[in-house]
Amino acid sequence: MLRVVLWVTLAFTSVSAFLPNAQLKVSGFSSPRFSTSCQQSGRPGSLRSPAAGVRMGEEIYDKKNIEHIFAANKKWAQAMTKSDKDYFTKQSGGQYPKYLWIGCADARVPANEIVGLQPGEIYVTRNVANLVVNTDFNMMSVIQFAVEFLEVEHIIVCGHYKCGGVAAGLDLMDHTSPLENWIRNIRDTVRLHKDELLAIKDIAARQRRLVEINVREQCINLYKTAVVQRRRAFTHVRDGFAYPRIHGVTYDPADGELKLLQWNAQETLGPLQPVYTIYDPVKDMEGYDGEPYEKRSGTLFNKPLYNRRPL
Repeated sequence: MLRVVLWVTLAFTSVSAFLPNAQLKVSGFSSPRFSTSCQQSGRPGSLRSPAAGVRMGEEIYDKKNIEHIFAANKKWAQAMTKSDKDYFTKQSGGQYPKYLWIGCADARVPANEIVGLQPGEIYVTRNVANLVVNTDFNMMSVIQFAVEFLEVEHIIVCGHYKCGGVAAGLDLMDHTSPLENWIRNIRDTVRLHKDELLAIKDIAARQRRLVEINVREQCINLYKTAVVQRRRAFTHVRDGFAYPRIHGVTYDPADGELKLLQWNAQETLGPLQPVYTIYDPVKDMEGYDGEPYEKRSGTLFNKPLYNRRPL
């Protein structure tokens, strides 16, 4: 029995050394490292929600339940109602976001908080390494709903430095299915930019550059999609400029700042147009005196959408 107690004590001490912000409970032992000061900090592992301005209280994290989440939610809802008594009445009226955010599932990159927008102001989808994959029905459905029904005016693809998914694309190892299948998309991006990436000898710098390249490739993938092309062609004809506008950005967890990636979309997309362009606003306008797109009915909410009229 003594040997068992000693083994548990040693195991607990070893694990707690690597997890200073987590409370561990092993047969009555509790970690002295999980302190009130840790709870009140904004460090990873904190039980606070500083961006929302609501404290989660002194509830101790418990592996067996999520009661503290419900307590925090109640405090958040009360705080929002206190600041605006009609807040949830307005929220229940529907969503009218101007932005679609395509980001990484990383817990350090919450879209609303890092851009200072309220719920309802930005439509969000996230996955490992912020990929836009044309066989991903979830992503394609999100894009279609955002572009055709919500009529967002901007699509933001956000990558972040120190992204584990992007770094995995540089590792020659099997991450096992389905993760390896997903990471293969990153490897394809590495293949397209192999010379530039391999010329960077520092591994950390190579990973950072791949984060930026990956964002650009996902922006290109957005331009390739039919629903985005259709909407951009229609708005170009109707308003004189095309949207949704597509923006590639990176987020740095080290300082919390976004950076807009500078790249010449026309120069990059030009060689691709003979292959991928299926909606051309200039050609669509030729030969039409009036509306170059005909409406199709029977869509969600009976909202008219637009198809290219067959020539």
